[in-house]
Amino acid sequence: MMTNEQKTNIPGMDKLLGTLKGHRSIRRYTDDPVTTEQLDHILNSAQMASSSSHTYSPFLKFGDNTDR
Repeated sequence: MMTNEQKTNIPGMDKLLGTLKGHRSIRRYTDDPVTTEQLDHILNSAQMASSSSHTYSPFLKFGDNTDR
């Protein structure tokens, strides 16, 4: 088991904790399209994220809403 001192000396831990503590859900949208590269990056990151009780949603829905 790690001591508190060992936990705080992990490289990059301060940056990670700062990011986690500073998280805010802000819903401001633009009309800028999402590129395929951006979407791939988002999906790859989402696949690596943990979930509660190992429950993963097998359903993803994508669409082109440019006709709005």
